[in-house]
Amino acid sequence: MAESHHAGRFPYVPAPEKMRKPIPNLATVYRVERIMIDANKRGDDPITLEEIKRRLGSKGIRHVTVRTCVDELVRQGKVTITSDGVLWTWLSPAGVTLLKKLGYKG
Repeated sequence: MAESHHAGRFPYVPAPEKMRKPIPNLATVYRVERIMIDANKRGDDPITLEEIKRRLGSKGIRHVTVRTCVDELVRQGKVTITSDGVLWTWLSPAGVTLLKKLGYKG
């Protein structure tokens, strides 16, 4: 999970490690993120990397590119990789506040 900076008020994402090739463009990372958000809203998650690749609709995209996009979303704390596939796990700051008000201490 993201660590805190300035006494926990400003969460930040740790710096990325050196990326392996190919480096996906930002538009591809955003498309994968949107696929994960939509799957979560429909209750379709977790979804496999192959399913993400299929939903991207581009026959030319490589598996390693999809994996690199997912790894970036993991680094940002937005998704988690499980044995069943990729699961959207990010909570907005408002969601975190709501959980705390409801008594969640995790």
